[in-house]
Amino acid sequence: MTLPLSKVSEPIDNVPNHHPQSDRGKLRNPTVILIVCLVLTMGVIIWWGWNVFISYDVVRTVLPENERLYELRGEIIYLDEVLTMSARMSATTGDLAWEERYQSFVPQLDAAIQEAINLTPTDVAAQISTTTNDANMQLVDMEVLSFQAVRDGRPEEAQAILFSEEYQSYKATYADGTQELLDYLQSRAVDQARQVQQRTWITFVAMLFIVPILVILWARVLRYLQTSIIFRDRVLIAHTREQELKEVQQTQEALIAERTAPLQEALQTVEQCEAALAQTVAELQASKNTVRELSAPIIPVLQGVLVAPLIGSIDTIRAITFQTNVLQMIESWKAHSVVFDVTGVPVVDTQVSQVLLETADAVRMLGATVSLVGVRPEVAQTIVGLGIDLSGIPSYPDLQAAVQNLS
Repeated sequence: MTLPLSKVSEPIDNVPNHHPQSDRGKLRNPTVILIVCLVLTMGVIIWWGWNVFISYDVVRTVLPENERLYELRGEIIYLDEVLTMSARMSATTGDLAWEERYQSFVPQLDAAIQEAINLTPTDVAAQISTTTNDANMQLVDMEVLSFQAVRDGRPEEAQAILFSEEYQSYKATYADGTQELLDYLQSRAVDQARQVQQRTWITFVAMLFIVPILVILWARVLRYLQTSIIFRDRVLIAHTREQELKEVQQTQEALIAERTAPLQEALQTVEQCEAALAQTVAELQASKNTVRELSAPIIPVLQGVLVAPLIGSIDTIRAITFQTNVLQMIESWKAHSVVFDVTGVPVVDTQVSQVLLETADAVRMLGATVSLVGVRPEVAQTIVGLGIDLSGIPSYPDLQAAVQNLS
């Protein structure tokens, strides 16, 4: 299209078979070169802008979804563990407040899972959610049964349900299905990000080849138009503005870091306090369980004879612990007689009597006999005054008399 620069410097009249006037006209009129450069430049700008727009559109869509995906992963794992622990804590403690907590978190978990499914194509979501929904329904049914058992006063049955292999199997299936869904969403986000990265690299490599060509063409045009000075000035101005922008950006980043430092320290303090509080609660719960176990000891005094002392006030949990320990010790020691010692009970009221009667019936069903010692005069008056019938349990004045009679 144009003559080489080395040829331009040669006298036109010395070039064979050339018309000086027409050649000088072509050299002095850079219209063709200018039009070509403009067309190529506009084409490159349009192509580059289109790639940038596509990349930006993908990033604008992918980044929020990817961030929400990580949030959903944490929410689903957290809410699933909250539901499981609420059900198990209800079965362990017998406190129905855990059921209310369980019911309050169910809609949140369903909403999080549904949002994750909505981010997934219909065919993939249907394939993954079928197995997950079946396992979830089984888990919900078992947890409902455990809550019903707790309400009916059968915590052992509730614990057996929630700690069974079947429950663990369904929970594992549910967790695998949820993880598969989240993994799919993450892999899709990664693929989209990889496509953006590939497009960016292709654009970058293409620009490495195209930009030099455009620069050469524009350099020739600028040479013809004698605009090199203006070009340098513009480059200098652009560089100066870039430096100013960098300085402003650095200042803003330093200001943001300075203002957010106290918030970060406060957040770390709160997290440390929460961890310490959780550890204290766990230690208190362990201590409470140990005290309950020690408050209902069963003592073998002779071959086949057990003494079951009642100490202090009796609540529902201590009554269940006492009855469970008595029955387990009968089976372990092959006992034929059990002596209930109420010396350490300050008041034998209706609740204590009910515990004694129910435990005595359970002991008889195991083939053992029941005796009662430690009934003080004031306690006997209280029992008669309340109309409590303990005539079915033989009574002795003290533990020695009961043991002598049983031996």
